Amino acid sequence: MWRQYREAIEPLKAELEYLNGLPTSFVLPEAAVDRLGAAAGTIILSSPEFQRLLRDTGARVVTEPTAGDSVAASRAASEMTTAPTAQ
Repeated sequence: MWRQYREAIEPLKAELEYLNGLPTSFVLPEAAVDRLGAAAGTIILSSPEFQRLLRDTGARVVTEPTAGDSVAASRAASEMTTAPTAQ
C-alpha cells in the first residue's frame, strides 16, 4: 500500500521537499497553505482506499465549491473588504 502512495508522490519530489521544509507552526503564508492543500488533495485522490470509499458510498469529489459550501463561504468572507466608517 505504501508503494502506491510513494508512486503517486514520486513526480512531485520538489514540491514534497518544499512542504517538508515548512516550519511546524500555526502561522503559514497563504501560498504555503494553498500548496499544502493541493498536496493533500493529490495524495488522497490517488489513494485506492479513498477511491473504494467513493465507490462504496456513491459519493463524488466536488472540484468547485458551491455558494453553500462552508469553505467557499469562509474564503469569500475573508476576501471581502469593508469601507472605513466615518466617525
